[in-house]
Amino acid sequence: MMQSRAQRHVPFAWPDIQDEDIAAVAAAVRDIGRADNRWIERFEERLSQITDSRHAIGVNSGTAALELALRALGIGPGDEVILAALGYVASANAICNAGAIPVFLDIESTGLNMDPDAIEAAVTPATRALLVTHLFGIPAAIDRIMATANRLGLTVIEDACQALGTTSGGRAAGAIGRIGAFSFSSTKPTTAGEGGAVVTNDPALAQRLRILRNQGRDPMQNDYVAVGSSARMTELAAALGWSQLGRLPSSLATRRYFAERYRAALRGSARIVLPEWNETAVVAWFGFPVRLAGVDAAARDRILDALTEAGIEARAYFQPLHTCLAHRDRPQAGNLAHCESAGRELLTLPLHGGMSQADVDRVAEMLMDALRCRHR
Repeated sequence: MMQSRAQRHVPFAWPDIQDEDIAAVAAAVRDIGRADNRWIERFEERLSQITDSRHAIGVNSGTAALELALRALGIGPGDEVILAALGYVASANAICNAGAIPVFLDIESTGLNMDPDAIEAAVTPATRALLVTHLFGIPAAIDRIMATANRLGLTVIEDACQALGTTSGGRAAGAIGRIGAFSFSSTKPTTAGEGGAVVTNDPALAQRLRILRNQGRDPMQNDYVAVGSSARMTELAAALGWSQLGRLPSSLATRRYFAERYRAALRGSARIVLPEWNETAVVAWFGFPVRLAGVDAAARDRILDALTEAGIEARAYFQPLHTCLAHRDRPQAGNLAHCESAGRELLTLPLHGGMSQADVDRVAEMLMDALRCRHR
């Protein structure tokens, strides 16, 4: 039986798997056992072109991409890496897995990314790098961050795991700093089922990354020259990712259209704070984040429950990293009040190509209804 509009289930994410994707994976299955890794090379070449990077290195997850990026840069025990305290826990985990120390910084008062004005005060003699996340695909203030990093002699690593296709001033997120990481998990607009990649313009870094992802083996020396790991991307994942990358422009256009539709539907509410970004940016949306002004986490969760009861899979992304049990003893650079308020107020609405205009309108309507019920 067909569901009515009011009953239609709206998942948080929906991978857009087409016949051409299935055909590519089937071809990769038939190629299993080949020694040339041709699907990985195709994937890497296409990603390199999309990001305008000289080198792209496919790996098995976005977390592995971040960790290998840190290790390729020689960042390890005793080194500090500054990152925003609002984000996915993989960023902090990758720093710790590389043996380094995450230092949590606050976000901007009117945004969701790293506060560039707070960086300099957080720097110590042990600081080696800034790990800059483009949260939800919204670009961080990367030009200001790069200027500060260059002045202080710090390396910028971009966590673009949610931002494939985002551009800032015409440049691709992930390819602005010295090295950038991407994710191709099942919730991303472009998926490989599971997978990740690192991009860089530095040939020495690229070679180091290829060695580290393959147990430390250098094919030129036919020897294991570093302590690496098994972080290789599979040929099947690469085939799916390669096919999906071919539809990235249309996928992102759909998401941008739906994001503007959300903005038009929700901008009239004084209780909803809409995301902001630089006018020169193009956003590759990973969900649509809104802040419910003045609510606490319990009230936000009740609104989330109301959406769930209506068949709408919204999410309470993200828990501030310094409040996680695994990371609450890490160094904090000053006050993290903006991260903490965002952690209480954030609600992420579904946004993907599997939705219709009617779905977007219904999600917005149900959110407004839930807010009105709360304030009666």
